[in-house]
Amino acid sequence: MSTTMLPSYWNWIIPSVVVFVLIIVGIILFLYLTINPNYEIKHLPAVSSPVLLVDATPDSDRNTLMSTSDRNTIMTASDRNILTTTPTSILIDDASALFNKAKSVWSIISKNAATADIHTIHGNVLPANINSPLDLQSWSSSPVSRSSSLKIYNRLGLRVLQFDYDLEFLYGGSLNGRGAYLDGITVVPSRITVAWCYVFNANVEITSIRNVGTSDNPIAAAHIELKYQLKALSRVEGTTSFDVKGDGRVDILHMK
Repeated sequence: MSTTMLPSYWNWIIPSVVVFVLIIVGIILFLYLTINPNYEIKHLPAVSSPVLLVDATPDSDRNTLMSTSDRNTIMTASDRNILTTTPTSILIDDASALFNKAKSVWSIISKNAATADIHTIHGNVLPANINSPLDLQSWSSSPVSRSSSLKIYNRLGLRVLQFDYDLEFLYGGSLNGRGAYLDGITVVPSRITVAWCYVFNANVEITSIRNVGTSDNPIAAAHIELKYQLKALSRVEGTTSFDVKGDGRVDILHMK
C-alpha cells in the first residue's frame, strides 16, 4: 500500500468505525428503554408515616394513626353481611346497611400525568338511609394519610418508574351517635417520575364494602385496590390492596 493511499484509507475507516459504534450504542439504549423483561418492583412505605398497629385501639387522636402491616392478610368469612358497592338509588332504612354513594372506580394517572379531577373524586361508605356525609356527625378533623412509594427497575438495575402516592380518607362519622363510617376515600399522587419511552397508568377501585361492627354499632370497612400498568414494548402490571375501617385503621393486604 503506497503512502499516498494511507490518508484516503483512514478517511474511510474512521467514519465507518464511528457509525458502527453509534449503531451498537443505539441498539443497547433501545433495549434498555423498551425491552426489559426482568423488572424489580419495590413498594416502600414512607418513613414519615405514623402508625397504628393492626387491631390496636387508639387512646389518642386517631387522625394520624395507621398500620405498618405490609404482610399479606387473609380475611376470613364471618356472620356479617359483606356488601359490594351498590347504586345510590337503592335505599334501606337501616344504619347497618352500607353503600358507596360516591365513585367506585376512577383513574388517577393517565399517560404519565395525574388526572385533572384527582382532588374531587373519591369513594365513601355510608348508611343506606342518608343521602350525604353532611348528615353524619363526629367526622375526624383531618384525613388519615398513608404514604407509599412504588419503584420499578429494569434488568440493568436502573429505575424506570417512581410513583409516590397517599391513601387518604375521613373516618368516624356517626349517625345519631351510632356507627363509624368512611368518606373521602382516595389515592392522591404526590410524585411521578417515568423514564422516556414508558407509559404509566393507574386507577383506583373500591371493590367491596362491609360492616365489621355490629348491627347496633356499625363500623364501615372498604377494600381498595390501586391498579397500575407500565408499558413500552414490554409491560408490567400490578395491584396494591388496602383495607380501611371507620375507626381509622389501615391494613396493606397485598402488593404485587
